[in-house]
Amino acid sequence: MLHSFFSQPLLVILLQVLLIFCAWGGIAILVGYAAQALLQGVAHLQRLHSIPCNRCVYRTGHYQLPCTVRPIEAFTEQAINCPDCLLASRPMPRNRTATSSWIKAGAIPVVNLLFVTLERFLLAGLEN
Repeated sequence: MLHSFFSQPLLVILLQVLLIFCAWGGIAILVGYAAQALLQGVAHLQRLHSIPCNRCVYRTGHYQLPCTVRPIEAFTEQAINCPDCLLASRPMPRNRTATSSWIKAGAIPVVNLLFVTLERFLLAGLEN
């Protein structure tokens, strides 16, 4: 094999060496681009994980109205520094919202009772 390598013309040997360097250079460039894309993807995911909407008390849990205060900016990169964000003590599960906890706590019947009482009071005032 060594004998066949030296028996070839110099131009063929130079072309073989050049092609080997080009092939390995191309592989190195592809690996570099892949590593750069991976690092950019990790940085983007870290930025997306800093969005506080999942822990906010204004999150509704509904896809059509994700936030009661800023529905357009909710769950986007614009919501990272949201001035209205109130973080709950722990993240709420996806199927549970703040309003469902209010219902379980009995707040909705109390609110309904207040509205019924106010309505009766106003109607009694109009009759007199």
